[in-house]
Amino acid sequence: MSAGTNEKSCKKHGGVFLTEGMLRAADLIVVMEDHHQDLINKATSDTYANKIHILEIPDEYQYGQVELVDLLKEKTTNVLNSL
Repeated sequence: MSAGTNEKSCKKHGGVFLTEGMLRAADLIVVMEDHHQDLINKATSDTYANKIHILEIPDEYQYGQVELVDLLKEKTTNVLNSL
């Protein structure tokens, strides 16, 4: 599942805004940047910090951009293979 940390951007692009229920249900939370991890940790008092993995992908791509999708697939696969 994919969900964003910016509600305005999610509405603009028809995406899903991240909720605490999603975080609670997740076995693994994958974010692009440290900033995304910080937002989640701040909003949830670090409750889900042990589930978060950072992909180190700069948040400079357009929603759905091919290069972004390719990077997400590659780096997410690497995270999953390392578990």
